[in-house]
Amino acid sequence: MQDMYDPLINSLSTEVLLPIDDAVTTITVRDVGVIPSAHNLLTIGYDKENPETVLLTGVSGSILTVQRGFQGTASS
Repeated sequence: MQDMYDPLINSLSTEVLLPIDDAVTTITVRDVGVIPSAHNLLTIGYDKENPETVLLTGVSGSILTVQRGFQGTASS
């Protein structure tokens, strides 16, 4: 059985506070209040040429734990 996730039209965004590369699985963000609860999908670099979809697996404070390259290749 495959998990399905409800889309959020006009989703809010937040800023990644520390540089990440394609191997980082914990990401610190400015406003965790706009992040949906885990398990959910997020997009990193939505305003870039090749955005990345990640699977949000946990939230602790302002730190997100994600599975990188969930629907493609992980990016820096």
